[in-house]
Amino acid sequence: MSVDLSRRVSRAGVTLGFLAGISIAYLRSVIGLGSETAQIARILDQHRIRRLNAQQVHEILASKPLSLATGAAEAATEHVLLLLPRLQLLHQQQADVVRRQQNLLQELATPAGETREHRDAAILLSLPGAGRKVTATMLGEASQAIAERDYHALRCLAGCAPVTRQSGKKKIVLMRYGCNERLRNALYYWAFASIVYDPAARQFYAANRARGQTHARALRGLADRQLGVAISMLRHNTLYDPNRRAAA
Repeated sequence: MSVDLSRRVSRAGVTLGFLAGISIAYLRSVIGLGSETAQIARILDQHRIRRLNAQQVHEILASKPLSLATGAAEAATEHVLLLLPRLQLLHQQQADVVRRQQNLLQELATPAGETREHRDAAILLSLPGAGRKVTATMLGEASQAIAERDYHALRCLAGCAPVTRQSGKKKIVLMRYGCNERLRNALYYWAFASIVYDPAARQFYAANRARGQTHARALRGLADRQLGVAISMLRHNTLYDPNRRAAA
């Protein structure tokens, strides 16, 4: 439900941005035709725009702007006003879903009765980079593999385990496409976030990149490694301890 709401908000936001987008005249007023190309390049780099270079943007700004047909601006304004209540409703629904997820995860992470054992949700939440969305996705999409502590089933389900094809002397190792897409995306962003919060993960990613692996391949390898850590923690019923990880 949360993913569907995010997609709907994204679609509505794209439409709203297209209708109420920044005009060429506004860009002229902000950047200025006399500005250096380096300033335009800085703005493009800041917003991660790579389909245009600074020279192309400068030429666009220097060209004569297109004139809108009579009533086009008024029509776009009315359309935006109609979209705003829908965006507000979607924003409220998304906030409600986030709150319900947090409450449910907190309930799942609370030990039952007087037992001192950590529950699966608490163990997964303790991992660096594995926040609310990643933990909820793992518990929802791979509940059986997590309950059985089955590392091999989990890595195949998440698409982390590569596929090996061999015929005679020819051997090819390929990315696994037959997997759970939601779980694959969750682990991809988990691995990406762990680079920021976990020095060991950052070092592992850098080593993979140094060996010539692409960004996506290095993240898949990191996600596979993180799954091994998670399964080991689940088997021993322990929370993540960075000091213990560093000593190992």
